[in-house]
Amino acid sequence: MDKNYNQKDMLSQSRGVLKLCWQTVIIGKPVVTCLLLVLCFNTSCSTILGTYSESNGRSTKQINYTVKSGDTLSAIASRYRTTPAQIVKLNSLRNSSKIYVGQVLRIKVGVQNTTPRQAMKVEASRMIWPVQGGGTLTSKFGRRKSGFHDGIDIAAKTGTPVLAAHDGRVIYANNKLRGYGNLIILRGSGSIKTVYGHNDRLLVGLEQRVRKGQKIAEVGSTGKSTGPHLHFEIRTLDNRGRHIAVDPLPILTRSNKKADYRVNNNITAIIVADDKKHR
Repeated sequence: MDKNYNQKDMLSQSRGVLKLCWQTVIIGKPVVTCLLLVLCFNTSCSTILGTYSESNGRSTKQINYTVKSGDTLSAIASRYRTTPAQIVKLNSLRNSSKIYVGQVLRIKVGVQNTTPRQAMKVEASRMIWPVQGGGTLTSKFGRRKSGFHDGIDIAAKTGTPVLAAHDGRVIYANNKLRGYGNLIILRGSGSIKTVYGHNDRLLVGLEQRVRKGQKIAEVGSTGKSTGPHLHFEIRTLDNRGRHIAVDPLPILTRSNKKADYRVNNNITAIIVADDKKHR
């Protein structure tokens, strides 16, 4: 099919086919003629009815997406519930790591078969410990006297390098979120986000892309803190689409223990705002 044959043309042609089918029935001509016409223009009809996905039995649609500044294939895939591999295949991309601003990508929405937990396992296998030199684990994920602790605390000397646990894009670098002090939130692939709190200095800015192991901050004691340490969290979505905090320790230590989690929306507004910004 001609690349310039757009959806508007297809929709117009589909309406013509349906009108002709109706006229065929009205004047009593064989219905077979109508069916043949529909089959001839099956692509047009799919524009109206949607494309059926055999993999999940649900209706999906294809859109054209224009790449914006700061976009990555993984972020785009997460936004439209598909996979980077699907986008690469559909657009015949030779270099899956290189997309450019203004590039138009065809995307099949809603073909993602990987659950958030499966995505977490893939991303977790790539994460590294976020404090250079290790530090000392002083507080774990779970309930404590002051409330629920949604991450882990790693004590270290002030100025110790804080490292990006994975590749990603900075979606928050500020101190406006109560209690966290100087805070960085890093968006990884899929629905994964990591949180780095109480830093002394932030060394990266909003929208900056960072690599796993890159120094992004220095350990400090800003915000609600009793001493120099990194407060580290992992956030994602559960299988119901809820925003959850996940125990980082089994993930970072490659433990076979199932990671605990709980629903928490205290940074959801930041995540949703970033989603809208890059939609």
